[in-house]
Amino acid sequence: MKTKQLITVLGLFSLMLLPNNLEAQSRNAKAQRGTMDRKMDKRIGMDHYRSNRYRTQPIGRRHHYRYPKHRRYVRTLPVGYSRFYFGGFNYYFHAGIYYMLHGDNYVVVLPPSGFRIAVLPSGYVRVVVGPRIYFYHSGVYYVELSDGGDQENYEVTKPPLGGIIKELPQDAEEVVIDRKILYDDNGVLYKKIYLNEDEVGYEIVYVSKETTT
Repeated sequence: MKTKQLITVLGLFSLMLLPNNLEAQSRNAKAQRGTMDRKMDKRIGMDHYRSNRYRTQPIGRRHHYRYPKHRRYVRTLPVGYSRFYFGGFNYYFHAGIYYMLHGDNYVVVLPPSGFRIAVLPSGYVRVVVGPRIYFYHSGVYYVELSDGGDQENYEVTKPPLGGIIKELPQDAEEVVIDRKILYDDNGVLYKKIYLNEDEVGYEIVYVSKETTT
């Protein structure tokens, strides 16, 4: 009889502690998710400098894809994607766009500097800065490397200051800094310039530290 009473008391005591245990587990789970989100934010490149600028309106562009400042998830990867392992992470690549697995979905990311691919995505443009040639596609800059064999590789690199492109990615944002209109594409600021009387270009004037690090 005493044993049954003891079991009953212990059972009631466990039920009293259950809500506290569940609440503690919930707090721990939220903290872990928060830590994971912060790590993913840093990997994706969502830490953006603010300083003394304010945003006005996006400018519509076509052609090249713009990596979103807010996460863009997809349920399934495009057919024909390639998988790469770099820096302790798996990356998935298709048509110039990079993805990472995040939970049960895939999130669009910018590739880190040093990431290599064998073939440039279709539609890339050449950007010449001094003696060096860069290749640009959808906000990502590459340089050509030779590994000493038959295959040539292209490596992701920091956007070069002074580099000029003729079209900005879609939805690049117009910003005003010190009363000057610039264009922000994921931490890279471009200044509009005139290449000739009828043609404009966009010159890189600032690169955020978080951009393809």
